[in-house]
Amino acid sequence: MKVFLILLSVGMMLGCIAIVCALVLKYIRIRKGLPLYTDEPNKATATTYNKKIKMSIVIGALLLIGIIFFLVCVPSQMYTVNAGQVAVVRRFGAVYRVDTPGLRFKNAFSDTYIIFDLTVQQIQVDKWTYVDDLSTTQVMQVIANVQFQVNPDSVANIITTYGSLNGLKSRLLSIINGQIETSATNMQLNNLLTGNGKKLYQESVSVGLKRYETQFGIVITNVVIEEFVLEEALEEAKLQVRIAEENRKKREQELAKELAENANANAISIARAEADIEVARSNASKAKIEAEGIAEAAIARAEGDAKKQKLLADALAYEIEMIATAEAEAIRVKVEELEGVDSESLMYMQYLAWVEAWDGILPETMLGDGINLFFPTT
Repeated sequence: MKVFLILLSVGMMLGCIAIVCALVLKYIRIRKGLPLYTDEPNKATATTYNKKIKMSIVIGALLLIGIIFFLVCVPSQMYTVNAGQVAVVRRFGAVYRVDTPGLRFKNAFSDTYIIFDLTVQQIQVDKWTYVDDLSTTQVMQVIANVQFQVNPDSVANIITTYGSLNGLKSRLLSIINGQIETSATNMQLNNLLTGNGKKLYQESVSVGLKRYETQFGIVITNVVIEEFVLEEALEEAKLQVRIAEENRKKREQELAKELAENANANAISIARAEADIEVARSNASKAKIEAEGIAEAAIARAEGDAKKQKLLADALAYEIEMIATAEAEAIRVKVEELEGVDSESLMYMQYLAWVEAWDGILPETMLGDGINLFFPTT
């Protein structure tokens, strides 16, 4: 039936496409005024065909809408069930059937489905119970892990009774807690603490739980007693944890105090360093002011010395200028006096000037090559 529906939908879709293509081609020929067939004898026949074509277009459009609606509804009717799962189909709220893995169909208007996991499930248990210790009773903490699988034939009953897999787990948890307590009360503490005691206790719990397999529609695959701790040992462990916690807090307080002291010391060092920096800045400012004063005084002195040197230079230049002017004037006067004097008179005048300047001491060398001395007589 499912395969037939798929083939029918595919065939209808292809047929609808073919009809629409044919209608579109005929409509194009009508719009262009062309005859629909080559053997049509007159226009009246073509008009009749046009009416039929328009009716065919309407029918084709309605058929296309129906196909689209069918194709939209088909995916909502299909769903997939993966390996390790089953699907519980409900029709109007009641369990209708259970589908195995694969591609499945449902009624989109009346059916709903729930995926139910058939893989191995785990329930972690942490139970406080009592165990006999000769004349006294000890409190014991048991940590266990129970693994089970749901029987596929019992899925419908589980959904009807517990509503879901989580509802089943909640019911099984109470059964497991009761069985752990029952198995513990049936054993003595000294037997439980022997080398084989944990294994015997685990087997006792497993045998007790297997009695409920048929009732709940499950298979108990494994029971593991991970740990059991007596209350005395647990109290001792709690005491050690509390002591360790107190030591940790004490150490944290010491570290906090040490950090605070270090922070204070660092703050003091920083304050001192800042004070030293301020002093250094003040000293540097004073030194800068003094240096600027000294530099300004040196500049003033240098400017004074420069002005003094300039004045001296100006005076010396003036003196030289005056001397040169006087000498030039004397030379000019002398030249004017000598103008018109013959050469002999000029030589005589030079002689008189030499005699006036002579100190009466003769030179050590009187004669030389090409040198003659003469003395004028008049």
